[in-house]
Amino acid sequence: MEVPHKAREMHASIYSKEVATLPMELNFLLASIQNEASALGSESLPMAAETSSFQPLLASVEQKFLIIKNAMEEQTIARTLLLRFGLPYLPGAEEVWLTLSEYLTDAKAATEQAQLQLNQAIGQIKALLISQLKTEQESELEALEMEEKQHRLGITTLQKTSGNLVGENELIAQKDGAIDQKKARLTVITIEKRKVRDYIQAMRTVVSNMISSFTDIDHFDKTQLVMA
Repeated sequence: MEVPHKAREMHASIYSKEVATLPMELNFLLASIQNEASALGSESLPMAAETSSFQPLLASVEQKFLIIKNAMEEQTIARTLLLRFGLPYLPGAEEVWLTLSEYLTDAKAATEQAQLQLNQAIGQIKALLISQLKTEQESELEALEMEEKQHRLGITTLQKTSGNLVGENELIAQKDGAIDQKKARLTVITIEKRKVRDYIQAMRTVVSNMISSFTDIDHFDKTQLVMA
C-alpha cells in the first residue's frame, strides 16, 4: 500500500526549513509496537525467532508500523496546512481548500487501512503464540512436573528402606547417593520450571503490550495531529 505524500510535498515547498513532527505520545506508542515486535524476534525469545511462521508476521508488523507513521505524518501536515490556510473566503481559495481536504482524506484512509492490517497481523501473532505455548512450552512444563513428582516419590520410597539396611554401610551409601542425585536433579528441575514459566509469561506480556499499544493508537485523538 502506497502512502500519500502530496501534503508533505506541498509543505516542503512552502515551509522548507520546518520539520514535520508527530505528538510525543503518538511517537511513544508507535515505538512501543516496534520494540515489542523486535523483542518477539530477538534471541531472548528463541521460540519465536526459530518459527518460520513468525518472520512474515513480524515483517508485516514492521511494514504496517512504517505506513501508519508516514500516513499519520501526512495527516498532520495536511491538517496543519488547512488550519494555517485560514478561512477559504477569497475567490479561488475554495479549490485550494478542496485539494488540501482531499490530502487529509487520503491520509486518513491510508492510516485506517494500515491499522486494520496491523490489527490482523497482531491477532495472527497472538493466535500462533497461544498455540505454540500450549504445544511446546506447556508440554515441557508438564514433563518437568511429572519428572519432579517421580523423583520426590522415589526419595520417599528410598528413605523407607533405611530400616531394612541397618549395618549395611555399602548399601546405605548407595541409597544415600541415589537420594542425593535425585535432590540435585530436583534443584535443576526447579530452575528449569522457573525458566519455562518466565518464558511463557514474557511471550504473553510482549503480545499484551503490543495489543495495548495498538489499541491506544487506534483510540488516539487525531485532532492532536497538528503542528503549532
